[in-house]
Amino acid sequence: MAKRHREEDGEEKKEEKEREARASKISTPEIVFFTLLCGSADILEIVAFMAVALPVIGWAAWAFAAFVGLIVSAIVIVWSFMRGWHGKLAARKATVRGLINIAGWLFDIGTLAWLPIRTLAFLLSVFINNYLMPFLDKRRAEHANQ
Repeated sequence: MAKRHREEDGEEKKEEKEREARASKISTPEIVFFTLLCGSADILEIVAFMAVALPVIGWAAWAFAAFVGLIVSAIVIVWSFMRGWHGKLAARKATVRGLINIAGWLFDIGTLAWLPIRTLAFLLSVFINNYLMPFLDKRRAEHANQ
């Protein structure tokens, strides 16, 4: 009787971990939405960077694009940290996502926003979150069981 109870507890823990792993993955609609959002801001910044040569309109366009880029970066960074704060695994993934997006934003500022770094940083955080971290967690679990 006690052995069966322990087996059921083990199965419940395993199912809970699987649910948590599925819930912590970034879904396809989220990827598409945020890629379009980041990509649009990056394209606007690239066009505005090229328009800086124009006397007044170019600088106004660059300032507007920088403002839009800042707002989009803030949205993506806040979303990165706030999405999926349930369980230890999801909190670790959210921290990694947020730090990658912050690093991308800082690098984007350093290059004066003429490269699509915000979009690349977001896609890198998606890759790490959805593919690399589960792979590493699986390897770590296999290594712990040996």
